[in-house]
Amino acid sequence: MSTLKPIIGHFHPIWLPSTMTWLYRQVVELGMHCDNFVYAEKKDHEQRFPIENLRLFSELPVFERMSDRFKKKFGFTDSLNSLTQMMRMDQIQLLHSHFGHIGVTGAAMAKSVGIPHVVSFYGLDIHHIPKKYPSLGANYEKMFRSTERVFCEGAYMAQSIVGLGADPDKVKVHPLGIDLDSISFEPRVWDQKGPINFLIAASFRQKKGIPLALKALAEIKKHHEIRITIIGDSGLDQESLLEKKNIYDTVHQHNLESVVTFLGFKSHMEMFEIAREHHIFVQPSLHAENGDCEGGIPVALIELAASGMMVVGSDHCDIPSVVVDGETGWLSMENSLVDLVNKISECINNYNSWSDIAKNARKLIELDYCAKSQSQKLFKHYLEVINAG
Repeated sequence: MSTLKPIIGHFHPIWLPSTMTWLYRQVVELGMHCDNFVYAEKKDHEQRFPIENLRLFSELPVFERMSDRFKKKFGFTDSLNSLTQMMRMDQIQLLHSHFGHIGVTGAAMAKSVGIPHVVSFYGLDIHHIPKKYPSLGANYEKMFRSTERVFCEGAYMAQSIVGLGADPDKVKVHPLGIDLDSISFEPRVWDQKGPINFLIAASFRQKKGIPLALKALAEIKKHHEIRITIIGDSGLDQESLLEKKNIYDTVHQHNLESVVTFLGFKSHMEMFEIAREHHIFVQPSLHAENGDCEGGIPVALIELAASGMMVVGSDHCDIPSVVVDGETGWLSMENSLVDLVNKISECINNYNSWSDIAKNARKLIELDYCAKSQSQKLFKHYLEVINAG
């Protein structure tokens, strides 16, 4: 291990849920600039997300884990002491917590170790989690006071975080980067002879707006031959299972069975292979009843726009940062069926301009969402925080 590189710790309870390819990419790209250690309570999908320096709470002796849990639960400590001991042994110089509510514990651990703390917000930690756990508000304020920088994906999210009590000077817009080297650019072409192939790719959550997309495509079906492919599925929680039922009910109610194919969850690579056979990606994200929202921008939307696929999104959260209506895609008003139908129709009617739209989108994404350049920018933030201490 090079002694010239700063040593950075990353904290997330599970390394790593299957849908968090974007977080894996962020940490891997940082390896060019610093030595990274990941601290987690347990591991998942380790073959998909291999990481060299992974420190796991779950692999500690049972008594040690029980003692830590007891002390944290009853307020003797705000952190997991066993993980902080690992951090001291690894001599990390800065801790980066991923998700705001995770940062509450992360900030306490960083304070215990005596190192600076930064945190990234990603969406559900802005509205959904605080609404579900109202007491978290005071914990957020405490975390913000002892955190040097708060990262987020765009202006909407930044404003929301300030509303939660963060110092505006600490909040930094830092979009997630995507691996552009692995995404070939193939502007879609429709010859007006075959069907228009639509893709929906998302976990089955209300914020993704999948039933709304299906209702809009049912209207499009009245005028065009279409095919719809849905990549994704529900989680095991009741809210997600209920949304899955809603999605299937919508397909049945609008007589879409003959044109819809459900593929379930697919790997990142498989998603891209499937997407190559599709023309238009539909992502009408919206604020869910439980307060959940994208917060920033769905990574799949950025990646598929970069591949040359046409994108129809909504003006939800920071999606307009990537989807500029009529320039890099089409943007509908959030939760408006009429406007979504109109924007999908506009996209179809302007099929001759798809190549230009795709080039515009790729250029914007190369400028602001390239993983390599974003990791460089994040590393500069790390250095500034470390040197300021």
